[in-house]
Amino acid sequence: METSFTVEISALAKQVQGRSPWAERLAAALTPEPEVALHVAIFHEPFLSLALEGRKTVESRFSQHRVAPFQSVHTGDVILMKTQGGPVRGLAVAERVWSFDLSVASIERLRERFSEDMCVDDAFWFGKKRARFATLIRVAEPLRIAPVQCVKKDRRGWVVMRSRQLQLSLF
Repeated sequence: METSFTVEISALAKQVQGRSPWAERLAAALTPEPEVALHVAIFHEPFLSLALEGRKTVESRFSQHRVAPFQSVHTGDVILMKTQGGPVRGLAVAERVWSFDLSVASIERLRERFSEDMCVDDAFWFGKKRARFATLIRVAEPLRIAPVQCVKKDRRGWVVMRSRQLQLSLF
């Protein structure tokens, strides 16, 4: 089965080599039975730059269906930060994760609590009013890296890389 994306894992590993704790985190995510998962998250500007500068500390994903990252990202997981249609430009660690069923949770309460950390405005929240699920991730220790090739041929904004996919994505 062919995957719809590949990441140059060896190029990524070279960039974090000797950079503790990033080298250890990436190595932990690449073991056959990883303790932490590796995720590829697509970012639009200016949000990617804000996250890499440490000003955007909460990443959010809203959806109509239970799709990744809903209940599939966990504390300690490694997030590869990729530009839309471009390379991976950074990494971050999931420091805390919240998953919300918006039929139970109030989107207005999320707005009040997280807008500033998400670096979003009222227009953002207006665009999410039909969402049924939300995942909010406090990202920590952002690391800007030289561009790493990532070929992605689908429309998903978030990909959880499984061990089988990691083997296929090694160049």
